[in-house]
Amino acid sequence: MPNTITDPSARSSLSFRILLLTPKAERRWGTMTAGQMLRHVAVGMEQGLGRCPDPDASNLLMRTAVKGLVLRVLPKFPRGLPTSKAMSQTGIVADPAEFDASRDEVLALLEECGAWPPDRSMPNHPAFGPLNHVERGILTWKHLDHHLRQFGV
Repeated sequence: MPNTITDPSARSSLSFRILLLTPKAERRWGTMTAGQMLRHVAVGMEQGLGRCPDPDASNLLMRTAVKGLVLRVLPKFPRGLPTSKAMSQTGIVADPAEFDASRDEVLALLEECGAWPPDRSMPNHPAFGPLNHVERGILTWKHLDHHLRQFGV
């Protein structure tokens, strides 16, 4: 079974890696700072909880082939994938003084999302449309893993 945030041990491993992140961590690719990345993944989890609306801009190709590829075939996210407007951190300056609070928020959201009841209704994903509980857990794990690898943790 693929890694998912609904698995306590996979979630614990992500939490450990998040705790290793520092405000001065250098990115290996992309343009975000470590602080911006924390905000980015927090918004993604808020979207999954239905608290940060992000319009479904999916199409048939994204809802079928690309979603299946990302969830079931690729072991990790490829670099350079576009993000939705709601999750974009372009032009947003992350205050280093708020880094610890942002990291704590991500850790709390990770626990909250990991405790999704299996019958919970999931809001549509902006790129992949409808996702069930299992798909959302896998996608969230892959998203966090992608950005933690981006900063070497």
